[in-house]
Amino acid sequence: MAGVKAFSDVATLVDLLTWRVRETPDGEAYRWFDAARGTWRGATWAEFAARVASARTAIAASGAAAHGDRFAILMPNGIEHATMDQAAMSLGLVLVPMHAIDNPESIVYILNDSAATVLLVETLERWTAIASAGTALPHLKLVLVAEGLAAPATATANGPKVQDLIRWREDLGRGSAVPEAPLAPGDLSAIVYTSGTTGRPKGVMLTHGNVVANVKAIAERLPADASDMFLSFLPLSHTFERTAGYYYPIARGACVAFARSTKDLPEDLKTVRPTLLASVPRIYERFHAAIMKDVGEHGIRRMLLDLTVAIGHRRFEARQGRAGPVPVAYELLWPLLDRFVAQRIRDQLGGRMRVGV
Repeated sequence: MAGVKAFSDVATLVDLLTWRVRETPDGEAYRWFDAARGTWRGATWAEFAARVASARTAIAASGAAAHGDRFAILMPNGIEHATMDQAAMSLGLVLVPMHAIDNPESIVYILNDSAATVLLVETLERWTAIASAGTALPHLKLVLVAEGLAAPATATANGPKVQDLIRWREDLGRGSAVPEAPLAPGDLSAIVYTSGTTGRPKGVMLTHGNVVANVKAIAERLPADASDMFLSFLPLSHTFERTAGYYYPIARGACVAFARSTKDLPEDLKTVRPTLLASVPRIYERFHAAIMKDVGEHGIRRMLLDLTVAIGHRRFEARQGRAGPVPVAYELLWPLLDRFVAQRIRDQLGGRMRVGV
């Protein structure tokens, strides 16, 4: 890492975070909703790095995973997910991100297929369902429960130790700081499993170099900086969100806000007011359907919306160099259409969004 002086020198995902923290330690890195306090909280890059360092020390002290071992995460997007993800990776562990709502049988299969030694899970109930699936997990040594346990730790006779994540990190993370492991671009960063809809899930092996190359390619095509805000709601078990909504913001120093849920997405958009949004088509289709239902199929409102879309698209194509000059009549109409139609729609997405992927 000593030789990484610029983004172009970054070779691994651990390099990426370390470089970002050094470049903009006081910039806001993450924002999340604290349900216990009923408010949104945030962390700077320096504060996030301290969280990661403590978690790295705890993982190393636990003895449950060594360089190259698999670290499975079964959690919704959030600050704990990101913290443990980065801490595990900085020790040379291979991440196994899993879809938070997958069924227990599929989860057990992935845990055994990847030979995961540590599992981070949201609730004890979730772990109980996995453990009750009836299949042995011979590789698993440690289960960390994010939402807390009544007792500090539990264990079955032949099963993994089950611990409260926060207590575990507080107890083991106080020791001497553990340095980042030396990594090369060819080292595995993660095994991302397919959905399993056409058979058993298949693990896709992604190296640090794979992901860093994608991040750098995005940076060439999609300008972003520390003034930008991302809203993360697609599962981090998918490579699209991991790359475009997680690692890329680190590269640009942009803040990522973790949405509370898909159900709360309309409200979170208005609260967080993202400038960039990475989404699947279904989410955009929902917004489109809601707008169409609101304006109706006929009448002046529908006519104005159709006109706004047509002129707005024509102006966009001109800016992209795919069309000639915008007709003068369109340019004269646009300020009124923008103010009374387009802006009201943009406000539903927070009012600041400049890029939707």
